[in-house]
Amino acid sequence: MTSPYEAPAAAACSLMIWLHMPTAWSQPDPRFIYTTDPQSNSQGIAIGAGINLSNGPVQALITTATGGTTAINDPGGTNPDPGSWVLFVAVYNGSNFTLYRNGVSVVSTALAGGDVVAAAAQPFTVGGGTEAPNSQANAPMAHAAYWSGVALTATQVADLYSNALAVGATEAAYEAFVESLAPTVYFPMQETSGTTATNHGSTGSVDNGTYTSVSLANQGGPVVGQTVVSSDPPATTTAAITSGTAYQNTATYDVILRVPVTYSPTGSAAATLAVGIGPTAAPTQITEDSEPATVTAGTVRTKVIYLPRQWYVLLTATNATLGTATVQPV
Repeated sequence: MTSPYEAPAAAACSLMIWLHMPTAWSQPDPRFIYTTDPQSNSQGIAIGAGINLSNGPVQALITTATGGTTAINDPGGTNPDPGSWVLFVAVYNGSNFTLYRNGVSVVSTALAGGDVVAAAAQPFTVGGGTEAPNSQANAPMAHAAYWSGVALTATQVADLYSNALAVGATEAAYEAFVESLAPTVYFPMQETSGTTATNHGSTGSVDNGTYTSVSLANQGGPVVGQTVVSSDPPATTTAAITSGTAYQNTATYDVILRVPVTYSPTGSAAATLAVGIGPTAAPTQITEDSEPATVTAGTVRTKVIYLPRQWYVLLTATNATLGTATVQPV
């Protein structure tokens, strides 16, 4: 996709794009570029993935006022979160160039006096790599925006991520939030047909973009314009939890686990449940439930556990069995 927009040189600027991480990259690479691709030591600012012969890390590049190029690499590598939508934001505030992933700063470098240099008759391009705006990127992308003369704050960047994950968030609500930050140019890329990419930024329809050599959501192939927020709250699901094996909450939100436990003490031994919760796969456990040998075998009690996102729970049942757990978003 290209847009005719041309921005003046700016001592500060910000660039964002959502990219869907595949299991492996191949050329051409997904890019969001302002003016000419900085990777070729020309002029501009870009965010891209797999940009070094399909094997490099996610990277942000900026051209300094002297014509040099500064690149900062995501320490998460080529594919920091395979199979997921990931928000990348690059911010230059006049003294530091910072790359954020999913609302958190992952790398920053000092760059005094490194203005972004405007290039005549060079539009934005979305999707192409190595200065190939007519090439189809091999990954879905959405919500590309550029702020000329504005360095987004860390709070604003965090909000760009958290507002997309809010329970009950809608596509329209997310677009409205991005627009509230007054981007110079903003392409939600939610079109499912046609060739026009509508600009929701401050420069309006004069800077609408044109989709070129891309597949939109209803046309198959790599998707440009997929939704990155859900219109419905996450549904309650189920999970099989095995005694002695840690279970991780891999969702992007905290959950409440409800695990039915069937206690079956023997004539001489109690039935117990030990529980450990923590950020690693081997959390310290304590015995939280114990049913004496005199309890009738087959007694069922439900263990309720609050589990933060990405944390682990380790349940060890002795003379007891674990049933299928329900997983309720909170």
